[in-house]
Amino acid sequence: MRNVGFFVVLMLVSTLSFAVQVDGLYKAIVPVATQSANERKAATRKAINSVAQKVSGRREVLNNAALQQTLSNVDAFVEQFQYIQPETEKSSLQVEITFQKAAIDRALQQFDIPVWGANRPAIAVWLAVDNGNKRYLIGEGATKTAALLQKVAFQSGLPIVLPLLDLEDQQAVQFNDVWGLFSERIVQASARYGAKQVLFGRLLKEQGSGWKLRWVLVNTNGKFEGESRQTYLSEAFRESLSSSSEMLAEIYAPRGNMHVSELTLMVDGITNLAEFSRVSQYLSSLDVVSKVSWQRVDANKASFVIGLTGDVQGLKEQIALNNVLAETHPIAPIMPVQIQKPQALGQQVMPYISQQVLSFRVR
Repeated sequence: MRNVGFFVVLMLVSTLSFAVQVDGLYKAIVPVATQSANERKAATRKAINSVAQKVSGRREVLNNAALQQTLSNVDAFVEQFQYIQPETEKSSLQVEITFQKAAIDRALQQFDIPVWGANRPAIAVWLAVDNGNKRYLIGEGATKTAALLQKVAFQSGLPIVLPLLDLEDQQAVQFNDVWGLFSERIVQASARYGAKQVLFGRLLKEQGSGWKLRWVLVNTNGKFEGESRQTYLSEAFRESLSSSSEMLAEIYAPRGNMHVSELTLMVDGITNLAEFSRVSQYLSSLDVVSKVSWQRVDANKASFVIGLTGDVQGLKEQIALNNVLAETHPIAPIMPVQIQKPQALGQQVMPYISQQVLSFRVR
């Protein structure tokens, strides 16, 4: 098997933002031969590595010796497990293992590996296949290949959207567009699915055995390309999706200061208590935000002080995924401002300096 590393060509693409709440990030299913304790422990070691990779979005966790040493005490991370017998697969017994979210997150952060939360961008996937007998596009629920792709995407923690391939899609994109990796038409056709990320590629069944997959990921940050040759189709999918996951993790869960810093958000367009509550709860739900306190509420405007556990760009990217807030850019540069730091009831209100202020409006 041979993998060719991917390279980056910067370009800007305008697409709609769409986020999905991904389930099962802290869960993995592993085949086992028996229900013996030794079998289960071996399966748990494999499962915890799969979960660490899904939660971080990064394959480096598999080669981080210090992290691996911490994760080797697998029993300390397990929340529950159960055995299942698949009805549709020839493989026999499987064990489903769920890990403790707090413990996994703490282990990753201990070694400065960012946690990529469950709020993740949907990815529109277009794939042209040549299996030696037939050439076709993969669509939603159309083939066993589509089912395998969706299964591997779920195991990778990536929410993908396959095209319907209805009349509208057929008029917009032809097989040769995807096979030729012509990004413009594919990105335009993906707009109907509201996905900010577009992944497309051509899959060739090579003579003898094995698969060759050349893929391209396009988003507002650039165009990322890669190629993989694998014996098994599932591994070809896994290589492209893992590479895509690493690219996206650097955008939505970037490396930065893992310690909490404070940031002020000025939000315009808050006209009532319900709107204020909605924005406050939304900010609290973001993965890089550790705390939220309101600072001041004026006519149609409120200021929030948030604890940030990542960098500012990561915060902006997460906010851009959802249709709650839109960033605005003040006409004049914002200087550090003195505001009143929230205090417990009965305490004296003390001013402090917030070094950075971001401005948003309610959508």
